[in-house]
Amino acid sequence: GCSMATNAKGERNVKKAMAIDQRRRQRQMLDRQRSERKDRVMLARMMGGEEEGEDERQAPAASPEGQADSKSKASRAHNRKQVDLDEDTWKGKMMMPDWMIEVPDELQNKWLVAPRPQGRRCLVLSSGGRTIARLRTGKVFKQFQSALPNGGVLANRQGRIGGHDTTILDCIFVDELNCFFICDVMCWKGHAVYDCSADFRLFWLQQKISEDAAFAAQFHEHNNPFPLHILPWYFCDMNGIESAYRTLSCPFVRDGLQFLHRESHYEIGLTPLMLLWKDMQCSTYLSESYPGLDPSVQVVCLRVMEDGALTTSDDPAVVITRAPDEQKQIIQTNSDKLALFKIAGISITYPDNCNEMSVSGPPDVTVEAIEFFSPAAAKRADADSLSKALFQQALRTQPLSIEDIVNTAMAQVACCAP
Repeated sequence: GCSMATNAKGERNVKKAMAIDQRRRQRQMLDRQRSERKDRVMLARMMGGEEEGEDERQAPAASPEGQADSKSKASRAHNRKQVDLDEDTWKGKMMMPDWMIEVPDELQNKWLVAPRPQGRRCLVLSSGGRTIARLRTGKVFKQFQSALPNGGVLANRQGRIGGHDTTILDCIFVDELNCFFICDVMCWKGHAVYDCSADFRLFWLQQKISEDAAFAAQFHEHNNPFPLHILPWYFCDMNGIESAYRTLSCPFVRDGLQFLHRESHYEIGLTPLMLLWKDMQCSTYLSESYPGLDPSVQVVCLRVMEDGALTTSDDPAVVITRAPDEQKQIIQTNSDKLALFKIAGISITYPDNCNEMSVSGPPDVTVEAIEFFSPAAAKRADADSLSKALFQQALRTQPLSIEDIVNTAMAQVACCAP
């Protein structure tokens, strides 16, 4: 069995090493955003659109009046066909968070925070007179009429039909409230904003929705059975963090807090510029539990490679360990080669001569014990990230508290004050 004897000193060393790695990856991603013009065919590849010019890229604007009337039925049909693309086309087309191991630098100045609704993460796409919601796996789980541009009858009455006006939103659907909360926007009426800062995307989303007459009427059930609300984002000062964590006016059940770097672009896949954090007060699902298994035992989902390597969802993938020969024969996986393992004593190291600025590439990972538990659920599509595994380990040994986050943010500001 897996022993959980990770001592406090060892855990501090692990958290320090992971914090170094997380800061390094945050700097690298910000540098990459600043230094290269990202691939602008993301939307064209998925939606059949065309690249926008540099002016549109910097400041997306609404389509000229009357443009909708000039769009042909053929182009509307083409746009609708793109939304109907198979599950694999849409699978994993979301920004996925790292887990907060330590408080990032300049939290108050550079980051935003929001309460994360307990619900189903999905892409909401409007095109061709209807709206579709897709889960992370790409599977369609709702088709409906909405007040989004080109998303239904009401939108059509507003004269907003066109072959190049697809809208793509990153949302969470809350079953109890029967509505969506919009976390982010990637495209509005055909204008892609993947390469714009989070500050701009969230401001632009608020502007577009507040000026939209159709949204004013969206809460009538016959217009839209599933209303869309913008998720409240706060600055990461003491009041903002406390509001995201404790405010009684929050309409949904919280499932942790999500933090977003204000300069971050919308990156498909795992990014250190978006962080997830949970504790027992603001999350019902703090850690996954399994029948007959002691909750103190940590379980991690890993991808089983042909050579026996057990890897994470990071890019590049991190090898947690290699399956011992005696376990290779008993490991069973789902169709995506994923399996669950009981694990203990995860630690990460860098070469002794590395400092924080010179580190490159993933860390070396060692584990004290690992044991096959079961195949991953059939619907599971990806492994855990290294930061999730370490966050779950810290929960059991030395968790990062909300007081730690607030106090560190305040100390950072005090340290930088003139």
